[in-house]
Amino acid sequence: MEILKSTFKPFLKYLTQQKEKIAYLQLIGRLEEYLVKEFCYYVFLNSKGKELAVINMGSNKEQKIDICILSGENLDDPEIKFMIEAKYFRNKHRFRLSLSATDEITTTLKSLNSQMHNYNSETHGWFKVSPYVKKIFGLIFISYISEEKNIQEKEKYFQRIIKTAKENLNNLKVLDNMSEDVYDDIEVNLINKT
Repeated sequence: MEILKSTFKPFLKYLTQQKEKIAYLQLIGRLEEYLVKEFCYYVFLNSKGKELAVINMGSNKEQKIDICILSGENLDDPEIKFMIEAKYFRNKHRFRLSLSATDEITTTLKSLNSQMHNYNSETHGWFKVSPYVKKIFGLIFISYISEEKNIQEKEKYFQRIIKTAKENLNNLKVLDNMSEDVYDDIEVNLINKT
């Protein structure tokens, strides 16, 4: 768990360096796949190539894990060190601010809860699983967009996700002590409208 924390906190700082790009991207569609790939690339950068994060890992009859972090002596015999399921929450559908996406919160958290469980197989996909891997972790990204700055509405939205997570997730240690803003209040001009 500590190794994950030591990767995740710097990853947030890495995302902060791209805040204008991410602010735009969240207006044109879901960011989950993009953020997962950025996390995988960051794992590679941060480890100087000693770790490889692979997406959607699993054979036909296995759960497809969003992110598996592998390491080893060489590429011929890597071992899975961590398994992570990622979820992305947004308050609006793209730039159409009249279309709320908050109805997806409970369903998505229930899905995440079913994906985060103890893991006791010696392999996953085509790779050995480290004996230290005991469970699948969850990684949550939250996006908030609005036409005008509204701190109360934004806070209400974040608190709703946290409250719903506490009601639907079995383990909230990471959520409680690792939530952190990547950026706040970035203006994006789309087709002559800010």
